[in-house]
Amino acid sequence: MMRFTHTLAALVAISCLLSGCASPQKVVASGAPISKDRGYVGGLFVQKVVADVTGFTLTNVDTKQEFEIPFVSGVEKFKSVPREQKWVIETIVIDIPPGKYAVTHWFQYQISTNARNIRHEFSAAVKQKTFIVEPGKMMFLGKFAGDQVTLEQNVFQVTKYEQSTHALPISNNEARGVVNKVYPELNSLKFECLNCAP
Repeated sequence: MMRFTHTLAALVAISCLLSGCASPQKVVASGAPISKDRGYVGGLFVQKVVADVTGFTLTNVDTKQEFEIPFVSGVEKFKSVPREQKWVIETIVIDIPPGKYAVTHWFQYQISTNARNIRHEFSAAVKQKTFIVEPGKMMFLGKFAGDQVTLEQNVFQVTKYEQSTHALPISNNEARGVVNKVYPELNSLKFECLNCAP
């Protein structure tokens, strides 16, 4: 039995490597020293409390290197939410190398393992909205919600779900305010918002 378990785990790991399973980028901790050679990308994310959550893939336009920003900082955040509260609202920031980027995909990942299991490509119109990441700069993507949509429910009450994502309104001042509240050390950085009202 143990040999079967190890073999199954190995097959899952190999499958992930071949199919491109990935883990979201580590979230910057509040109070961490400011990086001198990396830029910051973040957003305000509203995520329904479910097993699978959402994230964005940021792709360097020139090198094609990908970085993933999760909508939730980790499983501990979900555990801290009262049962009657169905949504987590969190400001997330990651640091990535300088360059020209686009948000190319949204993905679904398992909150307990951080393993990505579904990925969807955005339209050409979304991917054409590029932005520059540079040291000393905070690039705020906007405010987004990750919802769970019921695809199918049969007579045996077996339900199939899928995540979806959509933008929510936020002003430039509100965006700067939520970042400064969680990451006061980033207040000195140049600030730009990709999807904010003036």
